[in-house]
Amino acid sequence: MTLILPCVKIFDMFHHLQARMRKPSKQTLYKALFLVNFTGTSFTNNISGAATLFMTGFMLLLGAQDSDIGTLASVMTLMNVLQIFSYYVYRRLKSYKWVSAGLTILRYLIFYSKFFIAPFLSVPTSGKVLFVIICVCFESMFNALKGNGILSWNDTYIADNAKGSYYSIRNVIANVVGIICSLTIGRLLDTYGKQTFIYLIIAGVMISISVIETVSLLLVPDYRKEDEVKITLKQLLTIPVKDKKYLGFVIFSIWWNFSLLLATPYFNVYAVKTIGVSYTFIAAVGSVTMFVKVLVGRVWGKFGDKKGWKNILTFAGLGYALTNGIWMLMGPGTDYLYAVNFFFNGLCMIGVNIAIFNTNICLSDPDHRLIYLNFTAAVTGLFSFFGPRIGTAVVSAFQNVNISIFTLHLSSYQLLFMISGILQVMAVFYARYKIFGRQKCEIGPDRTKN
Repeated sequence: MTLILPCVKIFDMFHHLQARMRKPSKQTLYKALFLVNFTGTSFTNNISGAATLFMTGFMLLLGAQDSDIGTLASVMTLMNVLQIFSYYVYRRLKSYKWVSAGLTILRYLIFYSKFFIAPFLSVPTSGKVLFVIICVCFESMFNALKGNGILSWNDTYIADNAKGSYYSIRNVIANVVGIICSLTIGRLLDTYGKQTFIYLIIAGVMISISVIETVSLLLVPDYRKEDEVKITLKQLLTIPVKDKKYLGFVIFSIWWNFSLLLATPYFNVYAVKTIGVSYTFIAAVGSVTMFVKVLVGRVWGKFGDKKGWKNILTFAGLGYALTNGIWMLMGPGTDYLYAVNFFFNGLCMIGVNIAIFNTNICLSDPDHRLIYLNFTAAVTGLFSFFGPRIGTAVVSAFQNVNISIFTLHLSSYQLLFMISGILQVMAVFYARYKIFGRQKCEIGPDRTKN
């Protein structure tokens, strides 16, 4: 008997170890492939946005004006309106895999072409900038038509009680990628930013990442959703609007994103031209911000799964708005304040992003989720188009005006940042009292519960 008991224990330990070493389930594998895809997308997002270091440097290399960068941001947001038609593309072709992969390929063909063509065009600077803007129009169009199809497809593999945790992993990935891109690209642009070849090398590396991103989609089984009833364009526009609680979220999204895009495209421009910091310094501070996001991202997600998103959105949103106010205190020689501001910005930004994302998923009807998500993106894009344009107008109108608040003298850029922060505060309180009320939005089959 004394020999049998140890053998039984050894067998149990071996069996437990063997169970843990089993191959992951197909469900787990597919979720991992979606994360690989998201990682590739995150790399692209870190060089494609109008306010990114890469695009800012590239546009300045071409000789673009500050207003041209604002135009790029406006075009990108305006093209999001086309997401409203994304539903028809997926329904017509009845394949999430091939529609998503095809539109991704078309987007990247145009996206990368501008880096290899624009610098070598034998036209004035205005012609090169116009070529970039046209490319951005088409690449944004394909990206908009792709819409939230991949997200809706991915969501079918995630349990309701694990959405916050899973999607917080995506935020962690996005921020880790952001750290890598910021440090690498910032250093490269400081050293070689005025030379064309560095942009070609970075674009070449990104192409290989984009290939991996696309292939990961092709390895996941296709998702084909057959609608029992065909939905007309009128219904596509009215289904989310008739859901009053979700309509409140749409209004908040318009408000919040407009206030963000009012000032965001000009942060790097102001930092480089007015504060006088280098690309490397911006990248280093940005990396600290993203490192903070990595540390607190999953904490925000798990806390939201348990407690809901109302308080997270309120406190993180107000904190994020405060970072815009701190920009009013920054001028030449305030590098330290710039660093502190971005640290606090990262802590709040991740909470806001996770809360907004999960509230959107939570309030959208599961049976029409793609319609809901694309509708919000389209309407938000339409109104956000005016954000950078109004931002440019404010900067131009007050450029030579002496603006004083008590003893604080503001430039036109600082005035713009202040207005953006005030609008963000108003949006947060609207969400707290008009969307949530006495409820807290939680991930679950009931969509909301007291």
